[in-house]
Amino acid sequence: MLIELPNGKGRGQWQRILIDEFSDHPRWTAIIRCPDCGDILPIVNHAISSDGWVTPSVGHPVRVSCTWHVAPKLLGWAPCPPPPAPRETYECAKCGVKGRQLAGWGVASGGLLCPECIKP
Repeated sequence: MLIELPNGKGRGQWQRILIDEFSDHPRWTAIIRCPDCGDILPIVNHAISSDGWVTPSVGHPVRVSCTWHVAPKLLGWAPCPPPPAPRETYECAKCGVKGRQLAGWGVASGGLLCPECIKP
């Protein structure tokens, strides 16, 4: 079934999200809130055309009892802002491991330490 979904936070609406934020290729995609059951359906393994058509169709995983399954058009998808550039890479001063997010990292006299090296 073909259906057009408006942008928003309610049932039967979609929101733009950024995925792979800490990778080499962050990109925009969307989540859809099912109009029937209210579950959030991420569409990370789908293509979204410049005019908002999503392929392949979107539905629930097999283990969910809701049968809502559509080929949606995301109204207002375009224009999509360009994805951000990859984040800066940080290096642990002790072991040399590299990462883009600083959650769990610490600072010592030698500089930044990764979560493994900051452990007591």
